[in-house]
Amino acid sequence: MSSEPAAAHDLAGFPGLRLPLPTGGLELRRWEARDVDALVAIRDGDPEMIRWTPVPQPYTADEARATLAKWDGRWDAGTGAALAMVAGPEGEVVGEIDLVVRSWVDRTAEIAYSVAAPARGRGFATRALEVVRDAAVGLGFRRLVLQVEPGNHASWRLATRCGFRLEGIQRAAAMHQGRPVDLAILAYVVMPDAGTSSGP
Repeated sequence: MSSEPAAAHDLAGFPGLRLPLPTGGLELRRWEARDVDALVAIRDGDPEMIRWTPVPQPYTADEARATLAKWDGRWDAGTGAALAMVAGPEGEVVGEIDLVVRSWVDRTAEIAYSVAAPARGRGFATRALEVVRDAAVGLGFRRLVLQVEPGNHASWRLATRCGFRLEGIQRAAAMHQGRPVDLAILAYVVMPDAGTSSGP
Protein backbone atom coordinates (compact mmCIF):
# COMPACT_ATOMS: atom_id res chain seq x y z
CA MET A 1 0.00 0.00 0.00
CA SER A 2 1.19 3.51 -0.75
CA SER A 3 2.14 5.84 2.06
CA GLU A 4 2.64 8.85 -0.18
CA PRO A 5 1.41 12.16 1.27
CA ALA A 6 -1.40 13.91 -0.50
CA ALA A 7 -0.27 15.98 -3.44
CA ALA A 8 -1.38 19.59 -3.40
CA HIS A 9 -3.05 19.33 -6.79
CA ASP A 10 -5.04 16.24 -5.78
CA LEU A 11 -7.15 17.84 -3.08
CA ALA A 12 -6.36 21.55 -3.22
CA GLY A 13 -9.04 23.42 -1.37
CA PHE A 14 -11.00 20.22 -0.75
CA PRO A 15 -13.20 20.43 -3.87
CA GLY A 16 -16.70 19.33 -3.06
CA LEU A 17 -16.52 20.28 0.62
CA ARG A 18 -19.02 23.11 1.02
CA LEU A 19 -18.67 25.22 4.14
CA PRO A 20 -20.14 25.86 6.58
CA LEU A 21 -21.44 22.35 7.29
CA PRO A 22 -24.75 22.45 9.21
CA THR A 23 -25.20 19.62 11.70
CA GLY A 24 -28.47 20.37 13.48
CA GLY A 25 -27.85 23.11 16.03
CA LEU A 26 -24.14 23.08 15.26
CA GLU A 27 -22.14 24.59 12.42
CA LEU A 28 -18.72 23.51 11.19
CA ARG A 29 -16.66 26.22 9.55
CA ARG A 30 -13.07 27.00 8.73
CA TRP A 31 -11.06 28.61 11.52
CA GLU A 32 -10.43 32.35 11.29
CA ALA A 33 -7.81 34.71 12.72
CA ARG A 34 -10.39 36.07 15.17
CA ASP A 35 -10.67 32.61 16.78
CA VAL A 36 -7.34 32.77 18.63
CA ASP A 37 -8.93 33.35 22.04
CA ALA A 38 -11.52 30.65 21.43
CA LEU A 39 -8.85 28.08 20.59
CA VAL A 40 -6.90 29.02 23.71
CA ALA A 41 -10.08 28.62 25.79
CA ILE A 42 -10.59 25.09 24.42
CA ARG A 43 -7.03 23.89 24.87
CA ASP A 44 -5.38 25.73 27.75
CA GLY A 45 -5.37 24.10 31.17
CA ASP A 46 -8.23 21.67 30.57
CA PRO A 47 -7.55 18.49 32.61
CA GLU A 48 -8.98 16.18 29.93
CA MET A 49 -6.94 17.89 27.22
CA ILE A 50 -3.82 17.52 29.35
CA ARG A 51 -4.59 13.88 30.16
CA TRP A 52 -5.35 12.62 26.67
CA THR A 53 -3.70 14.85 24.06
CA PRO A 54 -0.20 16.05 23.19
CA VAL A 55 -1.33 19.69 23.08
CA PRO A 56 1.40 21.79 24.74
CA GLN A 57 0.64 23.34 28.12
CA PRO A 58 0.25 26.12 28.92
CA TYR A 59 -1.41 26.78 25.57
CA THR A 60 -0.87 30.44 24.73
CA ALA A 61 -2.17 32.87 22.14
CA ASP A 62 1.14 32.47 20.27
CA GLU A 63 0.60 28.70 20.20
CA ALA A 64 -2.93 29.26 18.87
CA ARG A 65 -1.74 31.59 16.11
CA ALA A 66 0.88 29.02 15.07
CA THR A 67 -1.79 26.29 15.02
CA LEU A 68 -4.13 28.41 12.90
CA ALA A 69 -1.29 29.13 10.47
CA LYS A 70 -0.51 25.40 10.22
CA TRP A 71 -4.17 24.62 9.56
CA ASP A 72 -4.34 27.32 6.88
CA GLY A 73 -1.33 25.72 5.22
CA ARG A 74 -3.05 22.35 5.17
CA TRP A 75 -6.18 23.87 3.65
CA ASP A 76 -4.15 25.62 0.96
CA ALA A 77 -2.21 22.43 0.17
CA GLY A 78 -5.30 20.26 0.24
CA THR A 79 -3.87 18.03 2.96
CA GLY A 80 -6.20 18.86 5.82
CA ALA A 81 -9.50 20.42 6.80
CA ALA A 82 -9.52 21.84 10.34
CA LEU A 83 -12.99 22.99 11.37
CA ALA A 84 -14.36 24.97 14.28
CA MET A 85 -17.54 23.71 15.95
CA VAL A 86 -19.82 26.72 16.37
CA ALA A 87 -23.10 26.76 18.29
CA GLY A 88 -25.72 29.16 19.61
CA PRO A 89 -27.06 32.49 18.39
CA GLU A 90 -23.77 34.22 19.18
CA GLY A 91 -21.73 31.77 17.15
CA GLU A 92 -19.73 30.49 20.12
CA VAL A 93 -16.81 28.21 19.25
CA VAL A 94 -17.40 25.05 21.30
CA GLY A 95 -14.89 22.62 19.83
CA GLU A 96 -12.58 21.55 17.04
CA ILE A 97 -12.49 18.70 14.52
CA ASP A 98 -9.68 18.03 12.09
CA LEU A 99 -9.55 15.85 8.98
CA VAL A 100 -5.95 15.10 7.93
CA VAL A 101 -5.19 13.33 4.66
CA ARG A 102 -2.83 10.38 5.12
CA SER A 103 -2.79 9.22 1.51
CA TRP A 104 -4.88 10.56 -1.33
CA VAL A 105 -3.62 7.66 -3.45
CA ASP A 106 -5.10 5.16 -0.99
CA ARG A 107 -8.01 7.44 -0.03
CA THR A 108 -7.19 7.36 3.69
CA ALA A 109 -7.47 10.08 6.32
CA GLU A 110 -7.36 10.58 10.06
CA ILE A 111 -9.83 12.51 12.21
CA ALA A 112 -9.25 14.15 15.59
CA TYR A 113 -11.62 16.22 17.70
CA SER A 114 -12.10 17.90 21.05
CA VAL A 115 -14.85 19.88 22.74
CA ALA A 116 -14.50 22.74 25.22
CA ALA A 117 -15.14 21.63 28.79
CA PRO A 118 -18.31 23.74 29.31
CA ALA A 119 -19.84 22.34 26.09
CA ARG A 120 -19.31 18.64 26.77
CA GLY A 121 -22.25 16.28 27.14
CA ARG A 122 -24.39 18.12 24.58
CA GLY A 123 -23.71 15.87 21.60
CA PHE A 124 -21.54 18.32 19.69
CA ALA A 125 -18.66 15.90 19.09
CA THR A 126 -21.01 13.14 17.92
CA ARG A 127 -22.74 15.39 15.41
CA ALA A 128 -19.46 16.86 14.18
CA LEU A 129 -17.86 13.43 13.72
CA GLU A 130 -20.88 12.09 11.83
CA VAL A 131 -20.90 15.06 9.46
CA VAL A 132 -17.14 15.06 8.83
CA ARG A 133 -17.21 11.28 8.36
CA ASP A 134 -19.95 11.57 5.73
CA ALA A 135 -18.29 14.56 4.05
CA ALA A 136 -15.00 12.65 3.83
CA VAL A 137 -16.73 9.65 2.28
CA GLY A 138 -18.39 12.03 -0.17
CA LEU A 139 -14.94 13.33 -1.12
CA GLY A 140 -13.86 9.79 -1.97
CA PHE A 141 -12.09 8.64 1.18
CA ARG A 142 -12.62 4.95 1.88
CA ARG A 143 -10.76 4.58 5.18
CA LEU A 144 -10.99 6.98 8.13
CA VAL A 145 -9.00 6.42 11.31
CA LEU A 146 -9.19 7.67 14.88
CA GLN A 147 -6.31 7.14 17.34
CA VAL A 148 -7.44 7.02 20.96
CA GLU A 149 -5.66 6.08 24.15
CA PRO A 150 -7.34 2.90 25.45
CA GLY A 151 -8.24 4.58 28.74
CA ASN A 152 -10.13 7.40 27.03
CA HIS A 153 -13.48 5.65 27.31
CA ALA A 154 -15.62 8.67 26.41
CA SER A 155 -13.85 9.17 23.09
CA TRP A 156 -13.89 5.44 22.40
CA ARG A 157 -17.66 5.25 22.99
CA LEU A 158 -18.23 8.28 20.76
CA ALA A 159 -16.24 6.74 17.91
CA THR A 160 -18.14 3.46 18.22
CA ARG A 161 -21.49 5.27 18.10
CA CYS A 162 -20.38 6.84 14.84
CA GLY A 163 -19.56 3.52 13.22
CA PHE A 164 -15.82 3.29 13.90
CA ARG A 165 -14.60 -0.17 14.88
CA LEU A 166 -11.55 -1.26 16.84
CA GLU A 167 -8.83 -2.76 14.66
CA GLY A 168 -6.15 -3.18 17.29
CA ILE A 169 -3.87 -1.60 19.85
CA GLN A 170 -0.51 -0.14 18.87
CA ARG A 171 1.84 -0.63 21.79
CA ALA A 172 3.97 2.36 22.84
CA ALA A 173 2.85 4.17 19.70
CA ALA A 174 3.32 7.71 21.00
CA MET A 175 5.04 9.70 23.71
CA HIS A 176 2.84 11.65 26.10
CA GLN A 177 4.20 13.68 29.01
CA GLY A 178 7.50 11.89 28.72
CA ARG A 179 6.12 8.34 28.73
CA PRO A 180 5.19 5.90 25.97
CA VAL A 181 1.46 5.31 25.56
CA ASP A 182 -0.59 2.77 23.62
CA LEU A 183 -3.05 3.90 20.96
CA ALA A 184 -6.25 2.16 19.96
CA ILE A 185 -6.88 2.28 16.21
CA LEU A 186 -10.55 2.68 15.34
CA ALA A 187 -11.49 2.75 11.67
CA TYR A 188 -14.48 3.52 9.48
CA VAL A 189 -14.09 1.66 6.20
CA VAL A 190 -16.13 1.92 3.01
CA MET A 191 -15.73 -1.08 0.72
CA PRO A 192 -16.50 -0.66 -3.01
CA ASP A 193 -19.90 -2.02 -3.97
CA ALA A 194 -20.46 -3.23 -0.42
CA GLY A 195 -21.42 -0.11 1.51
CA THR A 196 -19.80 0.47 4.88
CA SER A 197 -17.72 -2.23 6.56
CA SER A 198 -16.04 -0.99 9.71
CA GLY A 199 -15.18 -4.34 11.19
CA PRO A 200 -16.38 -7.92 11.65
